[in-house]
Amino acid sequence: MQAIAKAAVGKDIKAIAAPGGTDASKLLVDPPIEFPMAVFGPGNFLTAHQNNEECLKDMYLKFIDMYTELFTTVSTEY
Repeated sequence: MQAIAKAAVGKDIKAIAAPGGTDASKLLVDPPIEFPMAVFGPGNFLTAHQNNEECLKDMYLKFIDMYTELFTTVSTEY
């Protein structure tokens, strides 16, 4: 994901812990050994699911391309 994001935005993207929860946590109940898991999406995690949540159109569109590349890459590796 970091390599895909770096190619899309032209700079290193740090992996960080973010506050809050995600429905994706349901995937972590009895996962296979070494199940890769990360939350990767557009917007600002500090305002996610709040009244002032927003996502810039350019970021939204870049994430469509990044998801396409990510899913293609992951599906061939796993």
